[in-house]
Amino acid sequence: MASATPPRSDHSGSFDAAASVAETGLNGSNGTLTGKTESSDAPVANAGHTQPTTPKWDASQRAVLQLDPAQHATIIGAPGSGKTELLIQLYHDRITHNGFASDEILVLSPTRLSATRLRDQLDARMQSPSTGPRARTSTSLAVQMVTTARSLAGEPLPRLLTGASQDQLIARLLSGEDLGASARGSSQRSGEGLPSDSTEAEPTTGEFAAAHATAESGEREGNDPLGVAEHIINWPSELAADVRALQGFRNQLRELIRVCIDYGLSDEQLASLGESTGRPEWIACAQFLPVYRKALAREHPNEFDLSQFHRQAVELLHGVASGAVSTTSLGDIARLRCIFVDDAQELPRSTIELLVAFAARGTTIILFGDPDITTESFQGAEPQFLADFGNLIGGKTVERCELSTVYRHSPDVRAFLQRVTGLIGAAGWGTQRGAEAHGGAAGSVTFSTVQSGAEQSSAIARLLRERHLKPSRRPAPVPRASGDEHLSAQRPSVEDGAVPWSRMAVICRNRAQATRVAESLVALDVPTAIAAGGTILREHNIVRDLALIASVALHQAQIDGVSLNRLLRGPLGGLDHIGLRRLRAALLHEERSAGGKRTADELLLDAFLAPGGFLLLETPAARLAERLQRVLERARQSAETRGSIEDILWAAWSESGLSAVWEKQALAQSGVVSDDAHRQLDAVVALFYAAQRYEERAPGSDPRDFLNLLMLSDLPEDTLAAHAAADTVTVTTPNGAIGQHFDLVVIPGLQEGVWPNLRLRGSLLGTEQLARLSEHPLHAPPASANGDGIDERRLVLHDELRMFAQAVSRSNGDVVAVAVANEDEQPSRIFGLAPEGSEKPLPSGALSLRGMVGELRSRLEFELEQHPEQGKAFADAAPETAALALLASNGVTGANPESWYGILAPSSTEPLVDLARPEATVSVSPSRLESFETCELDWAINSLGGGSTNTSAGLGTLVHRALELEPTPNVPALMGHVDEAWSTLSFDAQWDNTRMHERARQMVIRVAEYLVSFEREGGTLLSAEQQFAVAFAHVQLRGAIDRVELYPDDTPGSAGRVVIVDLKTGNPAVTKNTVNENAQLSAYQLAVAAGGLEGIPADAQPGGAKLVVVSPDRSKTFVSIPQEAFDTEQLAVFQERLSEAATGMAGATFHANTTSHCNSAFSFGQCTIHTVRPVSFR
Repeated sequence: MASATPPRSDHSGSFDAAASVAETGLNGSNGTLTGKTESSDAPVANAGHTQPTTPKWDASQRAVLQLDPAQHATIIGAPGSGKTELLIQLYHDRITHNGFASDEILVLSPTRLSATRLRDQLDARMQSPSTGPRARTSTSLAVQMVTTARSLAGEPLPRLLTGASQDQLIARLLSGEDLGASARGSSQRSGEGLPSDSTEAEPTTGEFAAAHATAESGEREGNDPLGVAEHIINWPSELAADVRALQGFRNQLRELIRVCIDYGLSDEQLASLGESTGRPEWIACAQFLPVYRKALAREHPNEFDLSQFHRQAVELLHGVASGAVSTTSLGDIARLRCIFVDDAQELPRSTIELLVAFAARGTTIILFGDPDITTESFQGAEPQFLADFGNLIGGKTVERCELSTVYRHSPDVRAFLQRVTGLIGAAGWGTQRGAEAHGGAAGSVTFSTVQSGAEQSSAIARLLRERHLKPSRRPAPVPRASGDEHLSAQRPSVEDGAVPWSRMAVICRNRAQATRVAESLVALDVPTAIAAGGTILREHNIVRDLALIASVALHQAQIDGVSLNRLLRGPLGGLDHIGLRRLRAALLHEERSAGGKRTADELLLDAFLAPGGFLLLETPAARLAERLQRVLERARQSAETRGSIEDILWAAWSESGLSAVWEKQALAQSGVVSDDAHRQLDAVVALFYAAQRYEERAPGSDPRDFLNLLMLSDLPEDTLAAHAAADTVTVTTPNGAIGQHFDLVVIPGLQEGVWPNLRLRGSLLGTEQLARLSEHPLHAPPASANGDGIDERRLVLHDELRMFAQAVSRSNGDVVAVAVANEDEQPSRIFGLAPEGSEKPLPSGALSLRGMVGELRSRLEFELEQHPEQGKAFADAAPETAALALLASNGVTGANPESWYGILAPSSTEPLVDLARPEATVSVSPSRLESFETCELDWAINSLGGGSTNTSAGLGTLVHRALELEPTPNVPALMGHVDEAWSTLSFDAQWDNTRMHERARQMVIRVAEYLVSFEREGGTLLSAEQQFAVAFAHVQLRGAIDRVELYPDDTPGSAGRVVIVDLKTGNPAVTKNTVNENAQLSAYQLAVAAGGLEGIPADAQPGGAKLVVVSPDRSKTFVSIPQEAFDTEQLAVFQERLSEAATGMAGATFHANTTSHCNSAFSFGQCTIHTVRPVSFR
């Protein structure tokens, strides 16, 4: 289980294991020596670059190093001016020369990843050991302070409330519930709309997601489990229930909660601001906050979000300063004399308040940053903090230092960055933008446009591959001036030669875009790693399937036909569409041989639920289905022994055997298969980490609560699970790139409306306006909460440009900006900043390993055609053959001739039916006859198990069934039959379910209108869905007719006219002029004439046939398309047509109709894939 369940970490101090979620640098720091044994002059580690052995500094940098150890300072420098290296050197000097102990100085970094990298760099620089992490996040510091204080006071240890848990709690408070209404009517329906205490499963999302959305243990009593029914919340009309149900609303509500905590706003103050500024949503939120806090205290006792941890840490420092709290409550933190902060422009209000409290205590604060490259303004970062730090700490002297030279960038890149940052608000500084490039770096800025997103991916893939394979041609670094005391080696050097994958990055605006780009690059054989935040676990198939198995094992959900089909096609089942179809066909064959009439869905479900249900089937698909049975059984056994959710999930995972399979794929292969295996394994590890944290926070709780939380969460799940270091291209966001440098940075997606995205953030609840209105020197209140006097979009544009500047600044060498330009998308205004001459086309994306295979195969085939007389000898000697052999030996898809379409001999050349045998017959279905005549290949694929179904076809089946069961024009009764079987359909989203249900209702109305017309004409129903079988020579015509109707006839002695009715829920391409050629209706008439139907009066006359079309797309009512009654000659002609088609169906070769079917965008056939031109086509 070690491979899937991460080890629990012990940390220094009195940390709770769950609290370590917030820790960035505590792993492995339990009082052990983390320093290295290098000398004090050891090189500073910096992302793999060559480092100086004897650091020397320019004048502006020396001024920083000469600061008084007790002096507060703000060090501002443009990207690449050496801020982080100065911080490391200053840290070294404080300990080595100024007498600081390692536990008296601390370095903070804004993100966990950047803190980890900085910690490693500090460890590499120092000789002396440390008793704890040298660098960490402010969150880990706050957690340690609060945990230590509560531990020494004998109070329960705190735990971190994850964003996912907070979001799920808020969703429960908001979903399907008007708290104001429920409170006002509590006497009649106490707690209505709130989660109940019932232990009965009531799924609301997917198969089981919200079966027990509230705690269902008997420990919670009463009809108001959250204890909030007495609160009245007057949400404004524009924030109706459907708006409050959105993930975006919950995100903004969580942000408003953060702002209130960070700025110390009480509920009364929030409501007062709402009244004075005309913001009713703030008044409603002020009413909601006590509801939220009460529910949080009850549902998540001793759990706090990040802002709450920071607020408690600040109050702890204030208490110590006032004497109300003992200094011993601070633990080791009481010894802190100095705090360094890297990338201080990313700090939110909560961290700022913590630093201010430390400064008031006498701790020296030294800030390093550049407000021009802030990436988290949308999440509360305050770039102006660097300029206003002195005011915040009571007017104490803060030394302002500015770095004068940039060593990372070439003059071209530096000039471009100056152009970008020149458009950004100065945030109280701005003079750092004048720093010039040292001149020793090489690098360029390129702007390119492409025609589509697919072309963007392929062009980027080729660019990355070329840089990886081809040596770069760059000018030699400019020699340093003799008087310059700063080593050119201080900045990472860009050397000639191929660029490792890990030295290249693609920086996207947001996580969703980064995920899409990474997937597309992997498909183009570029190894990638996403460094853009956590993952939403339920988005992974393996997580959803394991959760469903656990839910069934816990009797929280039941396996039905839809969920079973999904499980069998998922990772745990291992079947593809063809395999599942073969399994269903095998079960159906056994059933029909035994005379049974169950459907394939019923047979599959019955076999799965019955022990040994697949034993009689000797097929690979049956063995995989049995494996899924064993997975469920192991999970059930664990659940029956009252195992934890971790135990149940592990039982299912270990039985699946996927760990070894995916591990082999991840390590032994490259490309799409390997990357998918990595993603799946990462998702499984993250799932077990989430389950472990849940167990640690709520020991002995109901495992079903975890499944509810998992499947309802819409937020990424973070994890401390280690990721294997590999030579891969980093795909990340500007925030994820903090602290990293690359030789090549590609910035895609610079379309108008995408980057910059000028949509106002927090517009629903006005969180940014609320922050500005809060009483604080950093925020001068505007004239009103709506931002009068403030250009909101200009502020958003500045934040977007800051993120772009951060992305550009991560490059040590070249920067490539890419946008899609076509009729629908245009490059953004950022392209207007392109330096003169920088707009150049990217090379064609055709260069890929798969593209190379196609090119080599095409060349080889062409050469063979030119030298047919030499044949195999020529092919063996061709250089293309040797190249293909090399690619094949490395596992490149398509290079091995064994995988080439048309190379291998057919598995069989025998006909489907040997008509030479006298007893041979060909079974022909009227509904499939026209399909064969349209395209033989498409008919063969569908008939032999390669076809597929869809929701529209399933909907048609339900309408046919309703017409069969209800022959009267009763719309409610007809619709009732549809609703009875509605659950057999599967939909991807609720809106699609609603749309299709309305479509079904419209069809039913048209069916009823037809039945009214039928009764008005005096029709009599002879049969519905009557099956028939008629033999003609070697043809057996068999099928079922929707309706056989009898109408009055004026012919003397006639019992009436017999009319065949075929109901169409689709929109057939049949008109009154072409209906006589319709094969299906013609076959029905032939069957009636041959006496194949029962119940037809002997003296009745043939009345022909008709299509009854009830599709809403065709008309506002039903459409009847009659086919005339065939005479003897017409029936004979059609019988010949039937015989000819049957002979073709019995054959061994089936032709593709490429003229009017296979290549048509509107045929929707299965044959298109077989008509795609080969890769060798010229």
